[in-house]
Amino acid sequence: MNGPSPGAAREPREHQHRRSRHGRGWRDRRAAGALLEVQAQLTRAQLRQIGLQILNDRFLLATRILIALAAAVAAIVAAAWLWSAAHDRGLVVEEFTAPADLSAQGLGGRAVAARVLDKLILLQEATVSFRAPDSYATNWGRDLSLQIGGSGVSVNQLDAALRDTLGDRTHITGQVYRPAPGKVTVAARAGSRAAVSVTGPEDQIEALIGQAAEGLYGQTQPYRYANHLRNTGRYDAAIALFRRMAATGAASERAWAEAGLAYTYLLVGDENAATAAGRKAVKLDPTLPAAWMNLAAADYARATPRPS
Repeated sequence: MNGPSPGAAREPREHQHRRSRHGRGWRDRRAAGALLEVQAQLTRAQLRQIGLQILNDRFLLATRILIALAAAVAAIVAAAWLWSAAHDRGLVVEEFTAPADLSAQGLGGRAVAARVLDKLILLQEATVSFRAPDSYATNWGRDLSLQIGGSGVSVNQLDAALRDTLGDRTHITGQVYRPAPGKVTVAARAGSRAAVSVTGPEDQIEALIGQAAEGLYGQTQPYRYANHLRNTGRYDAAIALFRRMAATGAASERAWAEAGLAYTYLLVGDENAATAAGRKAVKLDPTLPAAWMNLAAADYARATPRPS
């Protein structure tokens, strides 16, 4: 009986089985490849996300650093501003009040205040003294300014208010008025001190402004003004001012006043009075070089015979 042999039957089945396994393997590989591609896409997306997150973190860090730096700079500026305001010992001349017709002539309140300030600056620059500026009970230094009134609030006004609150600025206010026909009075006040008032013919208002400024200078800077009087040959006025300072001035000013008195007495040829003032200066402040120098000069002058 002829028919397919058992081996021939098995061969197709085995071939089919191999084909089946080959097909499943190809599908598995394809599925695995697709899965790997999906995973690769996910990985790339995650890497992009991580990169964006890193950039975002760096941006946030940079922003925080900039904010911290800005805050630090602002704190430093504020601290410097407060320190400067608290140590302000300057002079501020405020706008004077004046009749309207004087304003039309160029001598309104603002112009008069500016002239007073100019006179004070000239007086200070003309005063020769070897005394250290910080040793004065009242020292403007070079901080002299004109303050013009205005409406609203500005940075300058806030700065001025802060300096007035924390510092110790000297404010000069004043007015110009006519007490009688043809006469004019210039009155000025430094802080809470008594007003300086000078009156004269209206055509001499410039000289009156100068006299008012000189009076203010004598009130607020007595040691410098006494030096100015001495340097301009007004010895009697200088001696009177030095004496007043030595008797009623601030404690820190009295030794300087006696030393200045000793030197002024030397200039007028009164060696005995110079020696007495020099000894008082040394007693008040043994560490003051000017006191010892003027005392030594007075002793030398007394010991040196005058030419006949």
